[in-house]
Amino acid sequence: MDLRINVWALQLLKYFVFTKGYLRVTVAFQRSGKSEEYWLVNPNQQYQVIHISNEPDSLRALAQKRTLQAFERIMELINAGKGSRLLDISLNEEASSYRSEGIEYIRLYPGAPIDEKLAELFPEMSSVIYDVEDPKSELVNLEKEIVLQSMQARRSARKAMSPLRFLLCRSFIIPAALCFIVWGAVNITSLTLNTSTTNTAIAFGAYYKAFLTILSQYWRLLTSGFVHVSLLHLLCNMTSLFSLAGPVEQQYGFRKSMMILLLSIVMGNLLEFVAGPNKVCVGLSGGLYGYLGALTVYYVRSGQFRNASFRRSFFNTLYINVLISFLPNVSYISHLAGFVTGGFAAVLCDGQLARSLKINVAVCCLLLAGAIGYLGYNYSSLDAFYYQTDVEVAKVYSDLGFTKMARRIETETIKYYRERS
Repeated sequence: MDLRINVWALQLLKYFVFTKGYLRVTVAFQRSGKSEEYWLVNPNQQYQVIHISNEPDSLRALAQKRTLQAFERIMELINAGKGSRLLDISLNEEASSYRSEGIEYIRLYPGAPIDEKLAELFPEMSSVIYDVEDPKSELVNLEKEIVLQSMQARRSARKAMSPLRFLLCRSFIIPAALCFIVWGAVNITSLTLNTSTTNTAIAFGAYYKAFLTILSQYWRLLTSGFVHVSLLHLLCNMTSLFSLAGPVEQQYGFRKSMMILLLSIVMGNLLEFVAGPNKVCVGLSGGLYGYLGALTVYYVRSGQFRNASFRRSFFNTLYINVLISFLPNVSYISHLAGFVTGGFAAVLCDGQLARSLKINVAVCCLLLAGAIGYLGYNYSSLDAFYYQTDVEVAKVYSDLGFTKMARRIETETIKYYRERS
């Protein structure tokens, strides 16, 4: 390659490696007189392999068989399945864009038009390459920058791979701390006031359909996720959170992980409110199933499901969780809603999925959320009344010093039950 095109190649290499997560690899064969080329691999992208060169169409046609052999060999090494795709980029301005033998051939230079589907996947691809006044010095600068960024990426990877850092992440520590604090407060208060832990849990924010319907206490849709009564229930949920939070935070980051958790809790309880009977619900299960849904999306998108042993192991885990959802006193409705919410949220948070898919999922989310929200807002009847529970919860609030809340519960629940008796 001449200096100008060499600069374009390194600009493009930098974009794919540090923005799109590709790894540069070396291919064994090298024809005599062949110009410099780059091979890039990322099994998580729609184009798992990218080949960058300065070849005209004539050389591309001659090298097609060897290019396919190199591609197939790379796919074997990364254990990729059928449907893998190769993008062949030529920086030769006289080359053409076409498709042949399953290879997508394109030509690329500053300002070159790009196919709409490619622009969706790599929107900055044509703008990251540009001409410079001094190609020689720019080439040196780019090579230094690529080396420095590679070293920094390796240091970050080693840091991220620390087992303690991976497992004890904020997406685990913060929810777990809240759950343990609330569990302790519920049980200590129950012992102190000599009342049932269920009534105390309601006072501390557990999901209770009667209070959502009568008192419009919609904050319970979220707070119930951090309320636990039984120590065994708490420890089971924390064990699941411990195993799920690390992988989810590693893939989506802390903020997006917490968003997935909280949305899954709320949507799980909201669907329970719309479709379930009048009962008390506690626990982080809706959020945990949201994490499971998010990981399912990642495993599908990354291609890990192509590995038969991984697929079998994951489906065994999923099967066990489905069985758990149908055990007595377990809300399968909130589990299902949490799983779907986590999956949808993961699609919207994943930077490597196509924009068209995200738009479709976003529209679907809005329609579902709107329908469930509308049903929830207009829900005005209970299938069963538990007035004694309401009285005891009001007493807990009164003993804790929240006399206004206690009085409101007593007056508004009596009024509601009388109107419908």
